[in-house]
Amino acid sequence: MKKLLKKAWVKALRSDKYKQSRGYLELCANGKIIGNCCLGVLCRVAKVKGKKCSSYTIFSYNNTGSLGGHLRSKFEISLPEQEKLIDMNDNKKKNFNEISNWIEKNL
Repeated sequence: MKKLLKKAWVKALRSDKYKQSRGYLELCANGKIIGNCCLGVLCRVAKVKGKKCSSYTIFSYNNTGSLGGHLRSKFEISLPEQEKLIDMNDNKKKNFNEISNWIEKNL
């Protein structure tokens, strides 16, 4: 992963700008964003365009809560790294600060 993108991602995760959600890159209700997973924050930081937030939608790039191969390649994240991030965010319920610590050490 490029150093500048990693630095911006970690900074965003540690900020109060993003509310953490699970299972989706971004969760919307009534046209407003109500949460992002760690990978959704990465997409926002990198300004990747996805589906528009409407009444109740998920912001997605490949109709799942994960990055497609094109975005993994763009961000230089392997499939096992993505799976680890999803596991920490969704299954182990690690907070953004804990996830950002892992990103700093491992990506």
